[in-house]
Amino acid sequence: MNRQTRILLGVGVLLFAGILFYNLFFTPSVTFVRAQPSSEPAGSVCAEKSGFTESYPASTDAAASDSVASDVLSADHAAAATVSINTASAEELSDALKGVGPVIAERIVAYREEHGPFQTKEELKNVKGIGEKIYAQIEPFLTLDEE
Repeated sequence: MNRQTRILLGVGVLLFAGILFYNLFFTPSVTFVRAQPSSEPAGSVCAEKSGFTESYPASTDAAASDSVASDVLSADHAAAATVSINTASAEELSDALKGVGPVIAERIVAYREEHGPFQTKEELKNVKGIGEKIYAQIEPFLTLDEE
């Protein structure tokens, strides 16, 4: 073995040792555990890190990537049923709709009391504080039904 080969081999070993040292002492540890069937959707994996548990989809196909949009909504909002904008109180609206706080919820109720029941969901855009972005975020959870 010539001198250049030994030097190159030594540099490779030192580089490997440095990467191994960094991974052992400077990266956070993540433990993967199987998801409980009743608590997580099928095809997900839980990662437990520093006492917190996060759930990730196990597959990376196109159908699974469509579910990423639901991550925008918090867990309690994603699981929430639809809310009737014609009958819900301001508190119910602010609790059920992400992006709608107490002030905007009060404006929705005031608009409804002044103009009567909403005829279409799009009429909600007439309420001050509800633009295209918030409307697009809450529209799937809205209904006009008298519940």
